[in-house]
Amino acid sequence: MSAVARQIETHEEAALEAPRFTAANGRPLRVSCRLEPVLELKAFRRIGYRMARQVVDVETGQPLSVDETVRLTRADLERIDLATLSRGLDRLQVESEGAKELTLTLPVSYVSLSNPHGRKALVGYFKQAREAVLKGLVCEVTEIEGVPEVGLTAAFAAIRPYCLLLVGRRAPPYGDSQILASVGLQGVSVECPGELSDDGEFVAWARQSTDAGKRVARSVMAFGVPSTRHLAIAAHLGASHGSLRSGPVVAAAGD
Repeated sequence: MSAVARQIETHEEAALEAPRFTAANGRPLRVSCRLEPVLELKAFRRIGYRMARQVVDVETGQPLSVDETVRLTRADLERIDLATLSRGLDRLQVESEGAKELTLTLPVSYVSLSNPHGRKALVGYFKQAREAVLKGLVCEVTEIEGVPEVGLTAAFAAIRPYCLLLVGRRAPPYGDSQILASVGLQGVSVECPGELSDDGEFVAWARQSTDAGKRVARSVMAFGVPSTRHLAIAAHLGASHGSLRSGPVVAAAGD
């Protein structure tokens, strides 16, 4: 096992929690944000960090599903996006101790990007985040399944100037791959479900999600996988990049 692999599997960071808030439906929520190292899988080298978030029901302690998250209001989704970026940037500043990362992957909702108020606030964070990286930002746009082409094109055009790479999050049930393939994404991300417990389940998920990603873009990023062994499996099935479910600190490529 390489030194990088040992570091990834033996270091763990606590999640960083944003203040609680009450959603429009009366549900008390909090946003948990952690930094995950992103690796280029062919050379197995770290190329930066990804802000990984989880929206949790305060009363039950359970994370919201994709369907539950999508059903939140525009204002709620915007609060989640801004909380993630704010707390994630604070954490990055502490963890990096002033050193700049190569890249930083930022998750943002299509819903937030599609309205002027949310877009303006997000752009402010993008400008701040660019100062923390050497090469640039990877913007990961979520909740894109089923969105009309004209809407995606407009939202992507608004943030493309701030991004080194623009990727879209694919999630089942998958929408029209042809639409997503036509809007100029440079990559696709897929999020490993937290409940996957064995290799068979992981292989089935990775094969399906990688195939869905490759219908849209050449690069597929498998985020939040359980272990370095699972990263190797994802790479074998066609993933180009990946991250682990926890948030360890490892040496950046070239360090």
